[in-house]
Amino acid sequence: MKKTINPSRPVYLLIVFLVVIFTISFSTTTCVEARKNYHHGKTKNHHGTQRSLHKKRGHSPAPSTPAFDPYTKKSNIFDILSFGAKGDGVADDSKALQAAWKAACKVEGGIVKIPSEFKFLTRPISLQGPCKPHLVLQIVVAFKCGK
Repeated sequence: MKKTINPSRPVYLLIVFLVVIFTISFSTTTCVEARKNYHHGKTKNHHGTQRSLHKKRGHSPAPSTPAFDPYTKKSNIFDILSFGAKGDGVADDSKALQAAWKAACKVEGGIVKIPSEFKFLTRPISLQGPCKPHLVLQIVVAFKCGK
C-alpha cells in the first residue's frame, strides 16, 4: 500500500522552523543591544564624569547620596545607585531596582544600569511594564576567579 503525504505536514514543519529562526535571531539582537553602551574600563554617570572601574576592586565602597534628581529626563540611563541602592551586599536593593525599572519604562530606549563594582542584594522580583520600546537591563559583570 502506498502512503500519501499529507500536504499540511511540510507547511507545519516550515512554520515551526521559521518560528525557531525568528526566536533565535530576536534573542541575539537583544543581547547585542544590551552590550552596545558598555565601555571597557570606564563608566559614565548621569553627569558625564568618568570613573575607573579598575580602581574599585576589593571591598564595595558605600556610595554617596546623589545630589541630583534620579528622575531627570536628560539621560535614558537609570543607574540603580541613583534610586537608593546601597550596593553593599547586605541591604536589600530590590526597591531601588524596581524604581529604576519603572522610571526607565517611561523613556523610549531606557537603560537600567547595574554597575559591577558594587554587590547588590535583591529578593526575587518581577520587572514588568507597560514599557516604551527598546528597554534594556544592562548588567555589567566582573568575575573574580578563586585560587
